[in-house]
Amino acid sequence: MLNNLQLFDKFPKAIYYILCNTFLERFTSGGLFAILALYLNQNLLYDQDASTALYHICDFILHLATIFSAILADSWLGLYKTLFIMSITFCMGCATLFFAAVGISLDFTRILSIIALMAISIGAGSCRCNLNVFGANQFKNENLSSIDFFYTVQFCILKFGHVLGMISFPLFRESFGCFSKVNCYSFVFAIAAVIMALSTYVLWKGKENYIYDIPRGNVFVKFCRCIFYALKRKYQDNCMLPRNHWLEHAEIKFGSRFISESKGVLNIIVMFMPLPIFWALVQQQSSRWVFQASKMDGDFGWIRIKPDQLIAFIPMFIVILVPIFDRILFPILAKISIKSPLQKMTCGMICAGFSFLISAYLEVMISQQQVSMLWLFPQYLLIAASEVLVWLASLAFAYTQACSSMKSIINSFVYLTVAGGNLIVFFISAANLFDSQLYEFLFFAFLMFLDTGVFIMLSIKYKYIEIDVVNNNNCDNNDNYVNKIDV
Repeated sequence: MLNNLQLFDKFPKAIYYILCNTFLERFTSGGLFAILALYLNQNLLYDQDASTALYHICDFILHLATIFSAILADSWLGLYKTLFIMSITFCMGCATLFFAAVGISLDFTRILSIIALMAISIGAGSCRCNLNVFGANQFKNENLSSIDFFYTVQFCILKFGHVLGMISFPLFRESFGCFSKVNCYSFVFAIAAVIMALSTYVLWKGKENYIYDIPRGNVFVKFCRCIFYALKRKYQDNCMLPRNHWLEHAEIKFGSRFISESKGVLNIIVMFMPLPIFWALVQQQSSRWVFQASKMDGDFGWIRIKPDQLIAFIPMFIVILVPIFDRILFPILAKISIKSPLQKMTCGMICAGFSFLISAYLEVMISQQQVSMLWLFPQYLLIAASEVLVWLASLAFAYTQACSSMKSIINSFVYLTVAGGNLIVFFISAANLFDSQLYEFLFFAFLMFLDTGVFIMLSIKYKYIEIDVVNNNNCDNNDNYVNKIDV
């Protein structure tokens, strides 16, 4: 405890503004996305398929915005200006959603709501990816030992804010009636706008204490230019020398070291390609699983749980499982030779598949009798475990396998896999392929197990890189590739 207090003492004053901003942003975004599916269904009168599709498009835009906002911050505006502008965008989106919810016609409400949700998604995604980097930048050389502790504190705060928002916003929605409506969504959106205005003010209030970054050229942009240039040279050169890899066509412009690092990035991207299927399952906890919960009995006598409140248990499970996995599960798995990031990701993907088999079984039970919401807890626990395994392992895999100059690119693609998962759910929901939700759950479970098989085959072929931290993670030396195989 004393050691933690000493680490708190080393926090720069600016960190407390950033942590407060993190809590308020996650409280708002967590609460809004908890009620979003039901708002689309109940207020905008979209059916469950359309509501699910729109929900996942918003979440897709949120995660896609992380990449573009990172480029914006690194190349032009800097982190503070990007955060400030995107916080205002988030706030204005909430205010617009308030006016949309009290609209006089359905068409007006729908159009204004979609515009507002796009602004909220872009603002929330942009804040989400830049706050942790902006916080780490506040530590001077003598405080570098506190950065790891800062990330731990920030993770706990954002999860607490997320859970609190998911519990509070459904209560706000049902506890107040307004404009002759039982569910007062406009009141909730007004609260969200006020909280985000406060969040923006807190960020601005700390401006005298921040250490500001200087915008610089973004490696992601350079990486994309390298790929396009290599493809262009490959098909334009008439008399080209033999190449071991098509990226080597860009070597004359970008240099051998950057080409070598880009090859490593592409290898990691190949390993990430199966992950959108996994995230397609995980992201349905706030859409399909909410609709499933709405058909179940949430009355426990002394308390009645609402369908959109129930999903708050998943991030709560995640917070509980992280230390349990770290101290108990991972050492046990290591004894049976399951210790590499790719192996842990495989375990997580299998857990996700089984969670949807349980969802399918519950659909059968719901069609036959009244079912308590308590039956949802096994699938919630499995999906939480899968998220812990895959998310933490994918970050570890990206960090240990990427060269120092390319880590930002790989982190961007981690977010892209989540965005891709939302896109998959959107297309399947919009296509309305299944007459019964039971068959859709079974389809996703089958798809997950098939995807896991592909991931295992890719894992067997992947050649791990031994990263030399002392030499600044230089990947130029091809001897760093080893033939160690871990599934």
